Amino acid sequence: MTEGSLVNDRSRSTMTSSRFHLSLSVAVLVFGLVACGEEKKPLPPKVEEVEKEWKSTVDGERAMQTVIRLCKEPRVPGTPGHVRAQQLIKAELAAAGVTQIDDQPFETKTPIGMVKFNNIIGVIPGKTKDGIAIGAHYDSKRFTDFPFVGANDAASACGLLVEIGRQLAAKTDRKETIYLIFIDGEEAFNEDWGSQEDGTEDHTYGSRHFVKNMEKYPVKALVLLDMVGDKDLQLVRETNSTPELLAMFEATSKEIYGKSIFGARMDVQDDHIPFLRAEIPAIDLIDFHFGPDGKTHWHTKEDTLDKLSPKSLDRVGTLVLATLPKVAAKYVK
Repeated sequence: MTEGSLVNDRSRSTMTSSRFHLSLSVAVLVFGLVACGEEKKPLPPKVEEVEKEWKSTVDGERAMQTVIRLCKEPRVPGTPGHVRAQQLIKAELAAAGVTQIDDQPFETKTPIGMVKFNNIIGVIPGKTKDGIAIGAHYDSKRFTDFPFVGANDAASACGLLVEIGRQLAAKTDRKETIYLIFIDGEEAFNEDWGSQEDGTEDHTYGSRHFVKNMEKYPVKALVLLDMVGDKDLQLVRETNSTPELLAMFEATSKEIYGKSIFGARMDVQDDHIPFLRAEIPAIDLIDFHFGPDGKTHWHTKEDTLDKLSPKSLDRVGTLVLATLPKVAAKYVK
């Protein structure tokens, strides 16, 4: 994926203003109590920074074990490591109780020549074939000067997707079918996100192929996971995402955690874009601020397992499972 331009976030400005008024009111109250001879008490914490106690509905530690296994080697399309990643994902899905696992192989031109790709789709049947897709890309960015394992980008999302599948496969009374899509070829082969010499796109190979070949998979909405394992997790409010979906997820995060876990508004080009072009509602759950003090570990050799936390996987997975029924109620008739 690549980051677009930041835009003004009016909701953040409003929040800051409300916080100021709240702090000022409390300060005036405390001052009044002190003036009346009452004992001075510390100010309460700021409301938006207080997180409620919550219980995870996924096993972040178990998801993390899948992430670790995926990070043993790079997963660049066309390499042996890429094939082994496919085998691992299918084995993990089967162990999680997903009984239908489909391959969607294809071959297409890239800046380095013809390359074989393969989307992997785990199907959890519902009463209707119409369903919700939850996706994550499993390929890793191609670098020639160091072995890039892409722990956060996006092995973290793949580990979580397997764990979400485990929880959903254990429930059989669902109306909608769930499609777990492990998307191939999200990353560009060129250094930068863009086009090939002939003008065709050099990225999102798997998602573009899927939306053109989804007769077997009537997806009504997509929840995309990407870079969800950072220890310092804060999802962005991704501005290309369907507004209704973004509102659903943010409202649910407030219900679960007592606050929003979404931060700055940002335009991110990712695997949800081909779905949106095909008029399929989609949201990109992504933490693009990956690194300390304005630096980034994204697409560097620092994107390693030590930067991740199972707690972040717990947090995003719990949010997805809690919001999914609302998504299905809206888009699956």
